[in-house]
Amino acid sequence: MPKIEIKATIDNKIFLCKGIKNQNKIIYKDNDISVMIDISNIVILTRESLDFKLKLIFDQNENTKGVYLLKSSNNYLELQIKTEKLVIEHNSIEIIYTINSSEETINFKLEFEEI
Repeated sequence: MPKIEIKATIDNKIFLCKGIKNQNKIIYKDNDISVMIDISNIVILTRESLDFKLKLIFDQNENTKGVYLLKSSNNYLELQIKTEKLVIEHNSIEIIYTINSSEETINFKLEFEEI
């Protein structure tokens, strides 16, 4: 599995780290949160810590469902995701989306290269 350098940007906040890429999966740690991104025609983003698990599914111009699981109580919240833009390139992914019909649009960009 090739090691990669990652630059993740969420609404102008930048996070730099190292991770691994295995075919269509990118895995890295964001502080104490494990992040896995599964890339095909759609993108599945999973963020997991000791306290929670968040799974978001992105499909261009589609409404999809995600889940936020609070592990301590085993309660979960179903999320409605509207993917406004999904661009998958050789060394980057850009996703613009909203959750639960909110007014807030989230812009996520992940850039990576082998080291």
